Amino acid sequence: MKWIKDNIDYLKNSNLNIDDPEAEERKAIDLIKKFRPIGNQCVYALSYFNEKVLYLSDSVQEIFGYPPDKIKHVDFFYGLIHPDDRERVKEITIQALQAGANEYGLKPDHVFHIIYRMKNKDGVYRKIQRQTGVLTHDSDKNLLTSFGIFTDVSHLNSSREIQSFMTGPKIPGYRFLDPHGVQKVDFTKREREIIELLAKGLNSDEISEKLYISPKTVYTHRQNIIKKAGVKNTAQLMSYMFKNGY
Repeated sequence: MKWIKDNIDYLKNSNLNIDDPEAEERKAIDLIKKFRPIGNQCVYALSYFNEKVLYLSDSVQEIFGYPPDKIKHVDFFYGLIHPDDRERVKEITIQALQAGANEYGLKPDHVFHIIYRMKNKDGVYRKIQRQTGVLTHDSDKNLLTSFGIFTDVSHLNSSREIQSFMTGPKIPGYRFLDPHGVQKVDFTKREREIIELLAKGLNSDEISEKLYISPKTVYTHRQNIIKKAGVKNTAQLMSYMFKNGY
């Protein structure tokens, strides 16, 4: 991750307060194990103080074709990025980290989303959404470990465009996504929950079970969501959400 360290002052200067690195790793691993991959997802925990992949769910093999014990370093994943996407993904990732490396800092409810092409073991490029956020930080709010979620969204997004946005509290002086003047739709809390589950690949029956509501209620919410967004189907909805920074 030298390209990250070279662009983030607190990492480059090693100004991290870590009394017990091994304890920090165990804490991060305990936290990431509470994540439950859904459908075509895998999760991981990454250390910024020793550059290791601390944990990787077994489902990584279903998405990329590699067993988790073969992946020890985050650079492995960057090596799978399509050559035409790689530099832009690095640029956007650095931009996101720099946004939180100032006095404001990244908060636990900040989540960075980026969609780009990655290659599996068979050499096939798939559209992958990567979500990244704070797992643990030191007493000065410097990032120590992060969580990551890879989701195969090829069935929802066939565009070659790299899409990215940050969710969470506004970072002063920083606007990660420019919605180009598009007026955002005001989705309700329940609608946002359903959209999030749709993005994870769940169908209406699975959403019904997850949220403890009837399939008919899910159907009604989905129709309202589609109408509000001005799209025709779920695939277009996902594209709309990604492009407009939800």
